Amino acid sequence: MEEKYNLLSLDGGGVRGLSSLLILQHLMRQIDRDKPPKPCEVFHLIGGTSTGGLIAIMLGRLHMSVDECIDAYLRLSARIFQNRGNGLVNIAKLGLNIPRFDAAELESAIKDVIAGCGYDEDVLLKDSPGAGCKVSVCAVRDENHGHAVLSSYPPTRGLRNLYDETKIWEACRATSAASTFFEPVTIGRFKERFVDGGLGANNPVQEVWLEAMELFSQGVERFEDRIGCFVSIGTGVPYNRQISANAVSLFKALAYISTDTEQTAARFERERRRLQRDHRYFRWNVNLPAMSEIGLEEEDRLHEIAAATGEYFGRTALNDEVSRCVDQLWNERRKPNPHPSDRIVITNHAHLAKWWEILRPAVCDNYAANSPRRKPSLRSQRKQSSDSFGNMSHPKAHLLKIEVT
Repeated sequence: MEEKYNLLSLDGGGVRGLSSLLILQHLMRQIDRDKPPKPCEVFHLIGGTSTGGLIAIMLGRLHMSVDECIDAYLRLSARIFQNRGNGLVNIAKLGLNIPRFDAAELESAIKDVIAGCGYDEDVLLKDSPGAGCKVSVCAVRDENHGHAVLSSYPPTRGLRNLYDETKIWEACRATSAASTFFEPVTIGRFKERFVDGGLGANNPVQEVWLEAMELFSQGVERFEDRIGCFVSIGTGVPYNRQISANAVSLFKALAYISTDTEQTAARFERERRRLQRDHRYFRWNVNLPAMSEIGLEEEDRLHEIAAATGEYFGRTALNDEVSRCVDQLWNERRKPNPHPSDRIVITNHAHLAKWWEILRPAVCDNYAANSPRRKPSLRSQRKQSSDSFGNMSHPKAHLLKIEVT
């Protein structure tokens, strides 16, 4: 039987990205209430832009559960947007083309998240060829406003210098460096500058589709037949508050981006009617008035985002949609997924020493029981029985496949 692929697309939207995470949390809990799977165990490709790109990397490349990602997202929002300033100061910065927020604080916060997942803060975005969950994020080149895709897999189009050089924190900065909010980020030996991917594709559904086609369509006559389930999640209705004349141009641009998000969704749905008809494409986006006045940076209104998302999913019709989506997702992913979290990545000798101290007792036990004539190796395969690892303290101590990079 041919393998089918599950895809996840995440819109941009500043702090309203919390809504996307709450929707995804609800979806994972419907799959298994007692032990919700990680998105990287369910989806073959996760793509996003701006806030959605940041979330895509945390879920797909750092292998977080949704709950872990929400915790990290709340910490990031609190640190990044803690000094919003007042209206007059912000308008002055806008007129002088001065970013409102500290890019160094954003960078530091992202690095803390990466380190908290057990990685070196400068680990690359690129992943091993066998990674079961692949990640792509959208960004815009500052020099010519051209569209760029930064990915955890070798590029399907264009040059690969960015693939070989881009660090995780750089990709997070590139996709989330919202215009007027943060300075552009510089990546690689050629010092290419990138800004928020939301300027080019705030709803990346088409970009995720094209990437999936390049990745998974080899030898396939009709690619749509290979899609198990495609989930697209938005961040709420457009930001549409009254603004001063000096800021009209910026907010007109933001309003256009938000409106274009739904236009993009409608266009994709028209082009892929068969996916919708077969209940293999789902789009959720909170469209309640309570979301309409929450700005991209208003982290003190996260409780309102949570309330609006909860109200949105109180609708019976949506519950029916979720049930159909779960059936499609889990039917295609019941077999164990050899996703990237099945290994420990060690990026320097200090990490190697740390992990050897954790794993040495189990490796030696396995050696004594099964391979008395062979020396234990750090590349030992996982034991068929994991009982001897039950008392180990580290959450990844039951994993024995180790990669030194």
